[in-house]
Amino acid sequence: MKKKQRKSYTAAFKVKIALEAIKGQRTINEIATHYGVHPNMVTQWKKQAIESLPDVFSTRRERDAQGEEALKAELYQQIGPNTTNKYATLDLEMKRKALSKIKPLPGQRRVAWRKNRTILDWLESL
Repeated sequence: MKKKQRKSYTAAFKVKIALEAIKGQRTINEIATHYGVHPNMVTQWKKQAIESLPDVFSTRRERDAQGEEALKAELYQQIGPNTTNKYATLDLEMKRKALSKIKPLPGQRRVAWRKNRTILDWLESL
């Protein structure tokens, strides 16, 4: 037994029906019967058309700004202050470990940087 495929309608067809529903000259049921679609479809297409009309008249710059703000908000939710602090702490620990493993080259004397207050203060400020 074959499955019955859903009907698909073109955008132009949906717009035509939605505009007719928005005009309000005929009832939703009359429009649905005339075009052979379910009344819920007519109502849904009308709603979608009304909701998307402001976008038709907005400028590209406004749409881009709205999209950019939404993206920023999403990224700020993902990257909180705790995440930033965690990476800063890990970076500082990694630098300390690297400096503690430095070995002098043959013929050079080891610099006692751990006793140098200036270097220690600078490391703490990182």
